[in-house]
Amino acid sequence: LGVIYWKTGKLDQSIRQFGEILQRNPSYIQSYEPLAHVYADMGNVEVCVDLYRKAMGLNIDMTDFFLELGLQKRGEGTAAWTEALFGGMAGMNPDHPRLNLEYAMMLYNSGRRGEALEHLLGMYRRGNREAMLMNNIGVFLCQLGRCEEAIPVFTRAVQQYPDNPGIRINFARTYYTLGDLAGAKEQLLAARRLNADIPKDLIEIINR
Repeated sequence: LGVIYWKTGKLDQSIRQFGEILQRNPSYIQSYEPLAHVYADMGNVEVCVDLYRKAMGLNIDMTDFFLELGLQKRGEGTAAWTEALFGGMAGMNPDHPRLNLEYAMMLYNSGRRGEALEHLLGMYRRGNREAMLMNNIGVFLCQLGRCEEAIPVFTRAVQQYPDNPGIRINFARTYYTLGDLAGAKEQLLAARRLNADIPKDLIEIINR
C-alpha cells in the first residue's frame, strides 16, 4: 500500500504507511528502499541519510542502493542534493571505495578541488591503495600545482599496478609538467607497450 501511494504521487500517505510499518518493526528493511525514494522525490536528503544510518545500525549494507538513488537524482538535475547525500554517507562510511570516490568527484566538479583532494588523501593515509584512488590523487595534486607531491603517489601506483595504462599516462603528464622529459617518455613507452591510446599532446614526447 505504501508503494502504491508513492507510485500514485500520494507521498504524505505513503510516508504514514511506511511509518506505521517501521514503528511496529524498525528492522523491516523492505520498507527502507521505497521510503527513501519517497523522501528523495520530496527533496528531503536529511531523512535519506538517516535511513542509511539506521540500516548501518542494523548491519545492513544499503550503500549500493543509496549510491544508485543519488546518481539517479543527479541525472535529474539535483547535483547539490546528491552531493549532500553522498557527503552524509561518506561521514559514516569513510573507506567505502566507490562511495568516497563518487563524493570526491562531485566535490571536484563543483569547484571544491581542495576538499576533494583531502577527502581522497584521507583514504590513502588510512591504507587504501586502489588504482583509481591513487590515480585520481596524482591527477588532483598536479592540477592543483603540487606535481612534485604526485610523483611518490604515481611511483607507488605503477609499482602496484604496472599494467594500468591510465596511471602510466597520467604519470607521464606529471613528469612532463615538471620538465622531466625522460621520465615522461619512459612512462609513455610503457603505456604504449600496454596498447594504450596515447593522447595527441603527448605523442611527440615519444619521438624525441
